[in-house]
Amino acid sequence: PNPDDQTRGQLQGRIETVAVSDLFPNPRNARTQSNKLITQIATSIDTFGFNNPILVGNDNDVIAGHGRSQAGKQLGLKTVPVVRLDHLSDAEKRAYILADNKIALNAVWDNELLAIELGELADLLPEFKLDIEVTGFEMGEIDLVPSDFEEPSASDAKEDELPAASDIIVAQRGDI
Repeated sequence: PNPDDQTRGQLQGRIETVAVSDLFPNPRNARTQSNKLITQIATSIDTFGFNNPILVGNDNDVIAGHGRSQAGKQLGLKTVPVVRLDHLSDAEKRAYILADNKIALNAVWDNELLAIELGELADLLPEFKLDIEVTGFEMGEIDLVPSDFEEPSASDAKEDELPAASDIIVAQRGDI
């Protein structure tokens, strides 16, 4: 059932701690996580803490947070925080699994702000013995973001100029 206006902005489930071994991945979860992604999530949890609970149903079936569940196992955690969503029907759980994953994909980056954040974090994070890749961005991605917002240099402008046309004919109509 949909929450009414008075409860819509409130947490609908109960926050609990559950043994990571008691969590069951949903076999119908259409999103997959690579080993690389699980390692990134584990690194994030190890660095920043388990700040985003796993969403589960009454039987400890994972509704959202499959990657966090696997990362918790990879880290050897005994327990993990969960939010128990006992107010959802089976159909609503299935719909929420898709919505939780798809809606996040619909977001876009503000590349100018992203370039600023990544640039500043690249300077700040070494002080805390953290690598910029803890953000989930790989160096190749980071290198490409700021290039869109740098002022073109004189040498860049020169490279973009076409050479002067030559009077020497090097091809004629019909040449292959």
